[in-house]
Amino acid sequence: MFFIHRDYSVGSPGFGYNVLGPAWTLTYEIYFYSVFVLAMCFTHRFRTILTSILLISPIIILQLFYNGELSLAGDASANIPLDNPIFSLLRFISSPILVEFIVGMFFYELYSKIQFSIKKEVALFTFFVCTGFFITYYSSGNLTGFGLDKSGLISAVLLFGFLTYDKCIGFKENKTLNFLGDISFSIYISHYVFINMLNYYRPDFYIHTAGWSRFFLMTTITLTAGTILHFYIEKPFIAIGKKIEISISSKKYNKLESV
Repeated sequence: MFFIHRDYSVGSPGFGYNVLGPAWTLTYEIYFYSVFVLAMCFTHRFRTILTSILLISPIIILQLFYNGELSLAGDASANIPLDNPIFSLLRFISSPILVEFIVGMFFYELYSKIQFSIKKEVALFTFFVCTGFFITYYSSGNLTGFGLDKSGLISAVLLFGFLTYDKCIGFKENKTLNFLGDISFSIYISHYVFINMLNYYRPDFYIHTAGWSRFFLMTTITLTAGTILHFYIEKPFIAIGKKIEISISSKKYNKLESV
């Protein structure tokens, strides 16, 4: 609920996850956004470079000091002594999964600022190779798990393929995919609750399903719940947040005018 993990003495990057399950990833996101804002306070032009330095420096320093080696594995957070007064913070900021934000920023810079020309055939070939690479290693289970040496790697390859295709050919607008994108956060934050409720109470309609039938059942439940949450909780609170933002901005503007 407060974007913190449950237990920093257990393995990274989940650290015991969160009361809400998937919300453990939000801890990393909020930390990244905070560091990014800090970097922009110093430089807008070189914000990606400065953010990367601020993210990766604690990982390198803390891992080398406490572990004696540097690793990008998902569970390679620095082994901080429990009696350290900032044990939890140091464990968190030394988690290598933060490097994946640097990869994301690199792809942004490559996609938006660097002009390059690739033939459509080459872009299509790159897209299929990257997609095939991802499907192969994801389905085989050889690179499953957290970290840039596992799922982070194959995900980066997949993203590169999609970005190359979109840059050179372009994906057509799709209302269904747009809608799924709109409700994706509500699904992400709530699906863990529904899955655990059904596993705990085990109603008849649930225990009589298995395999694909259970997959479609849970997909239907999570899509329905995500849609309801999106329209009746997420969107109204976004609107409230925008009203508060406008109110604060207008007050600041009026103060500046009066001065």
